[in-house]
Amino acid sequence: MSGRRNNSIELLRDLLMLGICVLHSCSLGGYATGWVCRLLCPCVPCFIFISGYYGIKATPMRIAKLIGTAFA
Repeated sequence: MSGRRNNSIELLRDLLMLGICVLHSCSLGGYATGWVCRLLCPCVPCFIFISGYYGIKATPMRIAKLIGTAFA
């Protein structure tokens, strides 16, 4: 994977971070309604997926550690 950043993906990550912050603020403040949770909860796995996809450096040793951690 090249070192260039995809601006569209970075914008999406920023919006997902904002959604996660709003979700946490609403839920911790006691203002979370059902529709807020249903609307913003998908932000968390999407953010994790994007961060993991662009953050992982796939080497055999790292993959072996990941598999070892999963089955430990």
